[in-house]
Amino acid sequence: MDTYRRAGIVTGILFIIATMAGCLSLFAQPILDAPDYLTRIATNEPKVLTGAGIGAVLILMMATLSRNFIRAGSTDSAQFQNLGALLIQGRGWVIDVAAILAWCIGAFLYYSLFFKTRLVPRWLSVWGLLGISLTIAPQEMVIAIWLIVKGFRPSTNALRQPSVT
Repeated sequence: MDTYRRAGIVTGILFIIATMAGCLSLFAQPILDAPDYLTRIATNEPKVLTGAGIGAVLILMMATLSRNFIRAGSTDSAQFQNLGALLIQGRGWVIDVAAILAWCIGAFLYYSLFFKTRLVPRWLSVWGLLGISLTIAPQEMVIAIWLIVKGFRPSTNALRQPSVT
């Protein structure tokens, strides 16, 4: 198996893993949106931890806070609620702003690189560049399958480079 094929398979599998991780993070959302989220996190901790996704650190902090909330009983409930609300808002900012911005910049860079080097067909690169501003999920799965099945195509620029002697 050549290097381009192997790299294509690994990259395709990573695309699928990243998409699955994003989908798993959706399982935690109903628990986090519930009015009694501190109690629900404590009773659903494995589910919340599995679906942590991008806001993993903040959700792990919520798990610790929820255990302490349950141990404390009804004393200092307002303090726990305020800390919980702060962590939920912080997770929202991480997901809504920082993660999406970083993902868009990264997607723009690799689809531009794919377009320039022709490692994948140009129609896949253009679809990826357009998908950054629209919906990217179907395109990410198409490129993942393409890379697993076909791999990277050696670029004509790389083949024309003179060898160093």
